[in-house]
Amino acid sequence: MRRTAWLWALMFNMCFGTSPVGAAPVRLDIEAAVDRALAVSRSKTDKTRIELAQANLERSKALLPSNPFFSGGAQHTTQSGIGPNYVFLLSQEFEIAGQRTKRIEAATQGLEKAIWEVKSAEQNLTATVKLAFVQALVDADRVTLARQKADFANELTGQLEQRK
Repeated sequence: MRRTAWLWALMFNMCFGTSPVGAAPVRLDIEAAVDRALAVSRSKTDKTRIELAQANLERSKALLPSNPFFSGGAQHTTQSGIGPNYVFLLSQEFEIAGQRTKRIEAATQGLEKAIWEVKSAEQNLTATVKLAFVQALVDADRVTLARQKADFANELTGQLEQRK
């Protein structure tokens, strides 16, 4: 089944003369290569990491770290002379002795850490792209020199054959 589909596709291409589209080579300088790499690599995870750290900082600035907790209950005993028991609880967390400022400082450091991690990743990518670009230039020169060397070797062997 697959072979027939492949054959039909081949025959269709041969009959209707679809020619492959060739793309022109892209010529970049080192800065354009770095800009393209940075544009492609900026991912949502880096943006999300910074946004999460900013949200943690905003949450840490709240005066009360948690919402109050309220609960209630009722109990009825069967013993004579004792009526129903009702219980209401209200609980709220308070911070004392500078805990809030420590929490804000920790969240601020977390935001700075996230920002610097993203910047560090961008710097590493920039260095890697520049290294690859320079390596490609050196390799292109090596290919040119290897071709020249091969041409000189062919010319030399041709001259040696003529002398014999």
